[in-house]
Formats: sequence, C-alpha cells, structure tokens
Amino acid sequence: MNLGDDIKPEITADWARRKGKEVLGSKVIKQLNECLEAIDNAINRNDNSASTSGHLHDKTKEILKQRGFKIEYYEGHGQREPSYHSITW
Repeated sequence: MNLGDDIKPEITADWARRKGKEVLGSKVIKQLNECLEAIDNAINRNDNSASTSGHLHDKTKEILKQRGFKIEYYEGHGQREPSYHSITW
C-alpha cells in the first residue's frame, strides 16, 4: 500500500471530470430556466427582448442561439449601471 491510498480513494481524475460536468450542467440548466422565464415575462409584456444580469455561461448562450435567440452583452459602469445580456427574437 502506498502513502495516501486510503485517503478518499474515490476521488480520481475521472471522478473529478464527471463531477465537474454535473455541476456545470446544473448551472447551465438554472441559467437557461432563468433566461426562459425572462423571455416568457417579456412576451407577456408584449416586448421583443429580455435582459439578464450577471454572467451567462457559454453553453447557456449556445443553447439560446440554437433556439434562434440573439444574445448581446452590455458592459456596465459600476453599481448604477450593471452589466447585462440582452436576449432578442
């Protein structure tokens, strides 16, 4: 037996890759749901765009673009003008 073999042996590189994909997947699903809710709310207001604050993961943007949406990022200027993504259709 080698030193360290008995300390959390389940944590391997393969395990870390799988867990990383699971975490990323749940974050993308959460972001996608938030974006789709913002789109649905915008439609109910008779708007043709929605906005989301904060960072959108590239995979989230990719899924929205595959669905035909256009995504644009606007850089804010501090707390009074925060950064956001505009989603249009």
